[in-house]
Amino acid sequence: MLFIQTDITTHLYFPFKKYIDLIMRVIPDKDLLGIRKIRIAENFSHKKCNNNSLGCYIPDQKGTHCIIEINIINLLKKKIPKYLFELYPEIAALFLSEVIAHEIGHHVHTFKRTGITKRSHEKFANKYAIAGYSNYLISRQSTILSSYKRASWNLFMFNKQNRRAFSSARCELINWIENNKRGIPFP
Repeated sequence: MLFIQTDITTHLYFPFKKYIDLIMRVIPDKDLLGIRKIRIAENFSHKKCNNNSLGCYIPDQKGTHCIIEINIINLLKKKIPKYLFELYPEIAALFLSEVIAHEIGHHVHTFKRTGITKRSHEKFANKYAIAGYSNYLISRQSTILSSYKRASWNLFMFNKQNRRAFSSARCELINWIENNKRGIPFP
């Protein structure tokens, strides 16, 4: 069973458990075996983790009690602005799916797939992240595309250029979905 823990003091109104559960539904069950906890925190708990990273995978020796940590401070600075978490949670969850899938990719590379060289672990995790992102997008396409549409209409929060960026991103996602109806398979 996967435990989701939030250790943040930052005021952020986002239902992490709900969206992480939705993200986990698109990941193959066999790839999740051995991951015991996903922790959302302001600091990494393990010295192995790079303090500038968005996430960190912390394996154990046998691959049965592994942890994924997501650094919310870095995430807010580098990937997902606070307003997306609070006003457009579907868009924030889409971006979060890529970060979480990347860390799961490290777990899969370490314990689940044979024949993958140690040197290519980051490349494998990146491919896994793309598959996680795309499959999450396919699974939630209606609500995600609606969120992009609402953001593109938000005259109070965004200027014309920002609204066009949301509209353009929505069109790109629609085109991608039409060309990849089944998503991208997990490596």
